Amino acid sequence: MKTGKDWSNLPILMAGLRKARKSDWWADSVWMAREASAAGQLPVVMRCIEQADQTGWYLGNTRLVVQLLTVILQDAIASGYDKAAIEKALRQAERVLELLEDPKQKAVIEAGDSISDKVARRLEQMDEPSPTSAQQNTTDVHIPLHRDPLILAHVLNLAAIRAIRHQDGQDGDGKVEKYARLVTRVWPADKTPLNLYPAIRYKVNRDYRFLTGAGTTYFNAVFPALNGLESAAQLVDPELAAHLGAIAEATRAEVKTNEEQNRLAYFGRRLGDDLRSSTLRDQAT
Repeated sequence: MKTGKDWSNLPILMAGLRKARKSDWWADSVWMAREASAAGQLPVVMRCIEQADQTGWYLGNTRLVVQLLTVILQDAIASGYDKAAIEKALRQAERVLELLEDPKQKAVIEAGDSISDKVARRLEQMDEPSPTSAQQNTTDVHIPLHRDPLILAHVLNLAAIRAIRHQDGQDGDGKVEKYARLVTRVWPADKTPLNLYPAIRYKVNRDYRFLTGAGTTYFNAVFPALNGLESAAQLVDPELAAHLGAIAEATRAEVKTNEEQNRLAYFGRRLGDDLRSSTLRDQAT
């Protein structure tokens, strides 16, 4: 795809892939989102998601949503943190949250959660023949995707970058506080991405197992969230800032450990460096 006209046909292409029942359609979707971003055609991707019943472009788990939000963020980074690009990225991220509550998306998400629950129960039984009631209860803990801590922290990151770089460090429309409060409601101060969810969920492929793999997947998911936590803590009231800071401190330690153990994660670390520079107050414009 080379021209805008080519990209305008993406919804038709994705509908065709869906009809062809490609088993790896989601991988094609992530790749396509990256290509669209590089071509300045990310709005076409959003249109595909809005037409999910035709295109099959469902945001059925945290990994897919986080990957899409990372593409949205990288689009803004490529602009040099231009004001219009940051505002556009924030609007797109908020639109993703809205779409996660869309009936077309929720039906697929809930169906996937049901399958995920069954797999989690089976894995739990294999790990522990006679699980206690408490263990069984943790299996059924599912956070709706539009309230998933990592996903919300990605949106918080964009709101904080905008406030620091383009609003003189002021949370003028209250979006930093809004997303910071949403994050802290579902993210305890002593938890990190690798112990934030029920342990069994890190063994289920469609849940959070992607955070435990080698390579850049963990870092691409966590660095934007961490940057959002640290940046927002500069902008909100002391009590909320303390909660965000505690999460950030624990997560930063986890990131350091993972960096030391995973020397292959160059691109993930590069994203982290880009983000750290994005919210330095002395570089804000």
